[in-house]
Amino acid sequence: MKKGIFLLFFLGFFVVFSQQTPKIIYIADPLCSWCYGFQVEIDKVIEKYKADCAFEIVVGGMGIENQKPLNQEFIESLQDHWDEVKEESGQQFDFNILKTKGLIYNSEPLCRAIVTAKSMDSSKAIYMHKALQKAFYAKNQNVTQIQALIKCAQEIGLDTAEFSRRFDSEELKKKTQEEFDRVERNGVTGFPVLLLAVGQKTIIITDGYTKFAKLDKKLKKELNKK
Repeated sequence: MKKGIFLLFFLGFFVVFSQQTPKIIYIADPLCSWCYGFQVEIDKVIEKYKADCAFEIVVGGMGIENQKPLNQEFIESLQDHWDEVKEESGQQFDFNILKTKGLIYNSEPLCRAIVTAKSMDSSKAIYMHKALQKAFYAKNQNVTQIQALIKCAQEIGLDTAEFSRRFDSEELKKKTQEEFDRVERNGVTGFPVLLLAVGQKTIIITDGYTKFAKLDKKLKKELNKK
């Protein structure tokens, strides 16, 4: 989603203790097309602020109760939506993925893959997110299936046997649901969302797709950087 979120009482759940090092918190979902468009911008944020801030990606979950394949009406809606994202962000799309027989629009497996990557190497989580989105949107790969997820894990340098073992565990299913609950408790209903945690304060940097120039301006202001 591009816009449309409501954040509850200063997002206190996202900062459970005083944050000594400023932290950028990215709330996203790998099946969110605006998050795919936003990847160009978040890459620039990470590159510029990696020396000043810690970074965390939190997955939101889209269509996680859905077990039915896409119908034609939903496919047409997604095509219109993706056209808008493509035009505004310049990201590459392969619309043929929507012709995949039996494709179920449920991001739980993708989100669990990100949480699994995080459990193995927290720095790899954002790269798993990026790999999944590129595979789905640009490479016509059905990343709701385990083999495609394993391929993405391999691409970012994770041990695939360990990834598979963890991915299928009840522990990782629980951790993924905990991230969904964390996002829901804070009233987030659309993605992407970018937050900055400084001390005990959490600042909303953006609540939708935004270009890097605006993100940079607000981050510099909040971090007192020139």
